[in-house]
Amino acid sequence: MMKPYNILIVEDDPKQAELLRMLLSGQNRFKVTGTAESYEEAEAVLASDKIDLCIVDIDLRGKKTGIDVVKHVSEKYPFTLVLVHTIHADSSVLFDAIKAGAGGYVLKGLSPMDFINSVGRICDGDVPISPMIARKILASFKQNETVFSEKLSEREIELLKMSDEGYQHKQIAQMLNLSTHTVYTHFKNIYQKLHVNNKTSAISKAKKLSYL
Repeated sequence: MMKPYNILIVEDDPKQAELLRMLLSGQNRFKVTGTAESYEEAEAVLASDKIDLCIVDIDLRGKKTGIDVVKHVSEKYPFTLVLVHTIHADSSVLFDAIKAGAGGYVLKGLSPMDFINSVGRICDGDVPISPMIARKILASFKQNETVFSEKLSEREIELLKMSDEGYQHKQIAQMLNLSTHTVYTHFKNIYQKLHVNNKTSAISKAKKLSYL
């Protein structure tokens, strides 16, 4: 029989913490080793017990938040998993938690079965994320992609248009009265800004973003 995962619940609402403890204690693969209502309490439990998984709320008692707990675990206990369990769906909190080292991010309000499944998934090496949170992550990537493209200058867009029309670098240089080296430098900058490594991909991405 596999050794159960030792779990620390970091939650400032005693009723919520007890509910989570009861849910997880009913599963053979989980063992709730302790609970904590603040960063300091969590720090003490982590220092005294071998914890395999921390389930962390963002709002805690005291000045430090769940983000501080996530960062502490990530830095001092790199083999301990962290699942954020919170009401916060805002992007700023989400990305702060991910940057701090969270391995999963689920919103409160899950059904008991979905919550247990999320805990099981992170223990199995998966990344449990609530659907709303996943949509925010995807939206952020799309937004970043647009930001990258906005850095293109008018000259760079002009060069891409000419390249799309079939003109080679030397021809573009002659037509625009530029040195070939300058044209190559422009394209190198374009590739970096669009996160591509060739002309075909640059043109394709520029079209996707409605620049061509």
